[in-house]
Amino acid sequence: MNHKENLFDLLHSIQSFGNAHGEGVIAAIEQSASPLLMWLDILKKFAITGHATELLDAIGAAIREAAALAAIGAARPCLFSLRAQIDLILAWIYFKDHPIEYAVVKRTGEGFRLKKEVISYMKESFVGYGEKMGILAQAPVRKEIDPYKLLSAHIHAQSSYVIPKINNLRDVIAEKSIVDDCISIQADVSEYISDQLFASGIIGYKSLSQEFIDSLKLRAFSPAQLSVLFS
Repeated sequence: MNHKENLFDLLHSIQSFGNAHGEGVIAAIEQSASPLLMWLDILKKFAITGHATELLDAIGAAIREAAALAAIGAARPCLFSLRAQIDLILAWIYFKDHPIEYAVVKRTGEGFRLKKEVISYMKESFVGYGEKMGILAQAPVRKEIDPYKLLSAHIHAQSSYVIPKINNLRDVIAEKSIVDDCISIQADVSEYISDQLFASGIIGYKSLSQEFIDSLKLRAFSPAQLSVLFS
């Protein structure tokens, strides 16, 4: 098959998937991302320091990018956009209070903080963070306690289960069941980020929506655990 035929088959596959599933996939990604979208609205209103605020905008862009890629069936590229959401929120948590370090990143491209480094920073800097994250991890709705690990395994192709298998260009477009997995992972990513932000105390729980608070209380926590979470 020549390049022209390969391209034709690819475009046909994109259009076929989009026509059959695209609108529903976009709506499902939006629903799965709803906790994260709520947080972005709140953070922009109450937690802006004037530093690294473009990272919050980039998270919204990564959600839209994930929706666009999933809508055409491009499941593997979608995973990169899903992981980027975690990278970006953790980067914002650190750099919003470190303008000098962020200026170095912007100027040189060096000094970006790894996930492990930011989590260590949060444990050291945010009172109650470690205890609250421990409680939240005991009653998750999400399938993956740390979806970052799953996404990293796919992105780095760490085993035969997650290496790319593309024989023709059209193979970039996945089966609907695989895209459904991306939608589920978006929900996992949203809850994981939500838990990180809630445990950090960057925004007090009284500023969060009642719908969010109610959903948190449905996660089978004991009265003692709820007392810690809402202390």
